[in-house]
Amino acid sequence: MISHRFRRRIIPVLLLALAVLPSFSYGQNARKVTFRLLCFEHRESLTSARIDVGGESAKFHEMILLTGNFTDEFKVSFPDNTIRFHVADPARPDGRRIVAEGPLAQGDHQLFLLLPESNGTRPYRVYAMNDEESVFPMGGIRVLNLCPSQIRFNLAGADMQPIEPGMIVVYPPVLRFDEWGMYQVRIDLASAGGDWIPVSSPSWKASKLKRDLIITMLDSVAQYPRISYYKDIPPWRKPKPEVQK
Repeated sequence: MISHRFRRRIIPVLLLALAVLPSFSYGQNARKVTFRLLCFEHRESLTSARIDVGGESAKFHEMILLTGNFTDEFKVSFPDNTIRFHVADPARPDGRRIVAEGPLAQGDHQLFLLLPESNGTRPYRVYAMNDEESVFPMGGIRVLNLCPSQIRFNLAGADMQPIEPGMIVVYPPVLRFDEWGMYQVRIDLASAGGDWIPVSSPSWKASKLKRDLIITMLDSVAQYPRISYYKDIPPWRKPKPEVQK
C-alpha cells in the first residue's frame, strides 16, 4: 500500500512530468535545419509569408519572398520533417492559412524553393534541396527540370545526359572556356516526335567562386520553356565584413 503522505508527494511530480511531455515530444520529432529561401514568382499578390519557429505557433519568422535572389540564412526546427509557410487569415479557426508545404531534404543546410502549385490547392509548394557543397560544389551547375518533357544541356560543346521531368541534376564545373572565362550553352527541349529543339543559347561564365542554379518551367501562357538562371554565392563563402576597432 502507498501511504497517503507519499501519494501527496508523488502526484505533483507526475503532473509536472506530464506538463513537459508535449515539448519533449516536439523536440524528439523536430529537426533543426539552416535554410535559405528563393521564391520563383509572386502568386496571389503574396510578397511575404510566415514560418513557425520551434513548437510555439505564436512565434514565427516573417519572410520576404525574394524572387531574384536568395534570402539570408535562418535556423528553424521543423516538426514531422515538413516545411510549412502560412499567412494570417482571421476567417480561419486558427487564424492562419497554409500557402506552401513540402518535405525537408537531406543535409543540415538547405535551399527552399517556393514554386507554383500546379494543382491549384495552394499558391505554392516547397521544393527543398540539400545546399551543402558536398552535393552542390562551387563552380557546379544545378538544374531543376519542371517542364513536362525532357530537356538536355550542351555545355561548352558537350551534350549532357537528358533530364527527366521533375528531376534535378548537378553538373561538375566546366573546364573548357575562353580567355574571359566564358563558355557557350545550348538548352534543348525534347519534342513529341523525339527530336531535340534548341530553345536557348546563352553564354555563361565559369568560376569556382559561385554556383549556378537553373530552373526550367513551361510558361503556361506562351507554352514555351522559361529558363530562370540564378547566380549563387553561399553566405559562408562571402567575405565577412571587417570589424572596425
